[in-house]
Amino acid sequence: MADEGKEKEELTEEQQIQLLQKKNNSLKMVVTVLSGLSFILLLGVGTLAYLLSDQPEVEFATTTQTDELTNTLALQQANIEKLTAQLLLLEQQRVSSSGIPREAAIESQRDFLRLVHIMQNSMRDESRMIKGARSWYEHYNQLLNAIRQKGKDRLRELGSSEPNMSKSSPSKADNNDEFGDELF
Repeated sequence: MADEGKEKEELTEEQQIQLLQKKNNSLKMVVTVLSGLSFILLLGVGTLAYLLSDQPEVEFATTTQTDELTNTLALQQANIEKLTAQLLLLEQQRVSSSGIPREAAIESQRDFLRLVHIMQNSMRDESRMIKGARSWYEHYNQLLNAIRQKGKDRLRELGSSEPNMSKSSPSKADNNDEFGDELF
């Protein structure tokens, strides 16, 4: 043992520096390896944490899927255009204030005008049978003419024309002051 202690003491300074450099190089190598291993371990833990997280998976569409989606989009846009046209048609067919379909409102208004026309003809025929009936005939005929005009205006608003009436029309009597059979 004493020999060993002497050998250590007998080393020259250069030998001691070389021994220290070898130990230093070994330590550097160990630290470098440990650093590399810890970096790799850290990357592995980060990757594992990312993979285990609840992030949605992003799948990229293939060309075929993209073409199918484009075709589907075009079909949907065509359907939207058709539905828009149908909606416009429905809006045109309804009467805004009453909510009654346009066709029903037109037919109702035409029936009303026919009824007024029949009433005027009946009133005219009855007034011929009664002496002195000209004054009440003229009075009520004016009222019925005003009602007929309002009905015609409503039909124009609905986009329709007046219904065809028979040849004898009370409007001919309005233009002449004479009261007789030849006017009707």
